[in-house]
Formats: sequence, structure tokens, C-alpha cells
Amino acid sequence: MPEDAEPKKSSRLVAALRGFIATLIAGSIPFFYSETLFWGRPGRAPIGELILTWVIYSLLTYATLAVVITYRVRRASAVFLAGAFYGWLSEGVLVQTTYDALPLQLSWTGLAWHALLSISLGWFALSAALQKSAAYSVLLSSLLGAFWGFWAVMWWQPEEGGRVTSPSSFASHAFSVGILLLLAFAVLPRIVPSQGFRSRGGRRFAAIVIGVWFLFVAVPARPIALIIAPLLFSVTLAALRRNAHNEQQETPQTLEELPIILRSAPPFRYLTLLAMPLSAVLVYAAFLQSGRIFATNMPVYYVTMPLGFLLYAWSIWDIRRKSSAK
Repeated sequence: MPEDAEPKKSSRLVAALRGFIATLIAGSIPFFYSETLFWGRPGRAPIGELILTWVIYSLLTYATLAVVITYRVRRASAVFLAGAFYGWLSEGVLVQTTYDALPLQLSWTGLAWHALLSISLGWFALSAALQKSAAYSVLLSSLLGAFWGFWAVMWWQPEEGGRVTSPSSFASHAFSVGILLLLAFAVLPRIVPSQGFRSRGGRRFAAIVIGVWFLFVAVPARPIALIIAPLLFSVTLAALRRNAHNEQQETPQTLEELPIILRSAPPFRYLTLLAMPLSAVLVYAAFLQSGRIFATNMPVYYVTMPLGFLLYAWSIWDIRRKSSAK
């Protein structure tokens, strides 16, 4: 065996371990919005179930990051389409809610929640705010937190379980998961694997696992998925391919530049993310103090469900317009 064979093997193992850890950290960011914020309160599931769900979301996030990097996702329209890819992986492959109450469920929650909140606002926009200034980060974090506190009120309804979490318990939960989110944002750019989620092996593994799950779990549960899911992903990825062509024509010299969600911000700015749990607690406590049980999920649904469709159509149009203008 050549003398340098063992060091090379060790280096590959270190790179693989670093990539695995980075994937879990990256996955924790959409997991926060898609699961933790959605369910809004502590004690929803056993810790083992939460860890397994986090690992699964990390796989979906890896696939989404591969799309973000491959198709040079930068502009808002491309970001939303990458979010749609992630949202339909979550709701159309992992679970099958996309195929309920068609066509409205195509947006709720794949577009209306995952694409808009988890990816576009909660990850890309917040990363951009962190890199722009502390004031922007505090503002966006506060708005996201206010939405969190507003949404959490919906679980007080009898039909949703009627469980009212005390402000102190909600605050403990909000700041605990908020600190974990802060750490994920701060650590991820500093542990991005050397290939920047471009590993061919990692992409193949993600594609195989997702494909097997789709064929042997999603399709038997909802056979219509075999028609709808390929159509959704084909239209989305075709638009993103056109986006990559547009971006390459505009700035060919920055082809390998990391997307904004993988870039570092000044360390102290990550503390501004604590404005999110703080505003969530304030809004939640204000509703509890008022003594009103309010179905906050209904205005969210009636606003974001059609908005998801509109933003998806706008994203396709914006990328086509940009391409036609060249």
C-alpha cells in the first residue's frame, strides 16, 4: 500500500463526517420552521421521534441545498422555487398531504408554509438580514417571532386539542429552541463541507432514499402522487435550470460562490435572533392575557394559501421574463 493511501483514506473519512454534521445542522433550520414553529408549543412528541424527524428533514434539506447550488439560486423568484421543491418533498413525498383537497393542498402547506416561511423568509431572507445589519436582523426576527406567537394561539381551540400552555412554559420552550436556531445559523457557515454540498455521492444517496420512499411509501398510500409529484418537480426544476442559465450569463466569474445561506455574518449579530423568541412570548402572553380563544390558523390559511399559488406563478414568470430579456 502506498505511504499516502492511509492519510487520504483518513482525510475522506473526516470530510464525510464533516459533511454529515453540516447536513444535520443545515437540516435543523428548516426543521425549526416546518415542525417546531408549526406545532408552536412544548411537549408535542417524544424526543426520539423528534430526532428521527430532524434526521429526515436533514436529508430533504441536503437535496434542497444541492438544488440551490446547482441552479445558482440567488434572486427571490428562484429562492421561492427552491422552497417549493423543499415543500413538495416534505408534503408530497415524506407525507402525502399535497394530494388532499386538491388543488388547494398544492399550496397548503408546501408553498404557503414551507416555501414562503421555512425557506424564503426564515432562511434566505433572515441570512441576508444578518449579513446586512443588526437592525434588519432584529426587525425580521421580531416579525417572525410575532407570527410564531400568533400562530401558537390556534392550539387553544377545543378542536385542536384545547391545550393552553402557560406563558412561562412557552417562554422556556421558545428560548430553548431559539438558542438552538441561533447556533445553527452561526455554526453552519463555519462547517460547510469542502465541496459545499456538491458531493456526488451525497446527492446520489439522497436521491436514492427519496426515490425509494416515494415509490414504496408515498405512491402506495396515494397513487395519484405518481402523476402529480413528477409534474410539480419537473416544472419547478425546469424553471430553476433556466435561472441557472440566466445567472451564468450575468456573472460567470462567480459560478462557485456559495449561496447567502452558507455565508458568515459578524458573530455578535447572531444574538439578534433572540428577538424571535422574545417577540413570540410577548404576543403569546398578550393573547393569553386577553382571555380570548382565537382561531389564528384561519387568517393565516386564507392569506398564505392563495399567496403561495401567486408567488409560485410569479416566480416562473419572473425567471422566464429575465431569460426573454437577454
